[in-house]
Amino acid sequence: MWALANACCQSTVAQTWTLIGFGIMGCFIEELNMDNDVDMLFLVLKALPHMLMCGMDGESGNAVVRDFQALGGLDRLIKLQMHKNEDVYQKAIELLQKYFEVEETPAASLRDGGQSSDVAGSW
Repeated sequence: MWALANACCQSTVAQTWTLIGFGIMGCFIEELNMDNDVDMLFLVLKALPHMLMCGMDGESGNAVVRDFQALGGLDRLIKLQMHKNEDVYQKAIELLQKYFEVEETPAASLRDGGQSSDVAGSW
């Protein structure tokens, strides 16, 4: 997984599309697990934007984001807002806000002990 994440982070858009074509998105989504090692989670969360931005074409929406959602990635990303590690939590929020137009989800509200009131988004 480390090699795939590093390859994704260092690749051109064309190379990233090739990696996506080989199915690495599913592998990355499998690693978005609350029980996973924090270093592994953060590695995957750092590599995901390199894949997600490849689908931004401005006309028909983001095909990579749609695939990510279809494979269950959005659900896993939302659950990571409950992670006890602040870096994992922050990176999950950042990805949700940038690629999924989510300001905050119910999971984030629960993590804060119900203190948040800005539950919004179009997910």
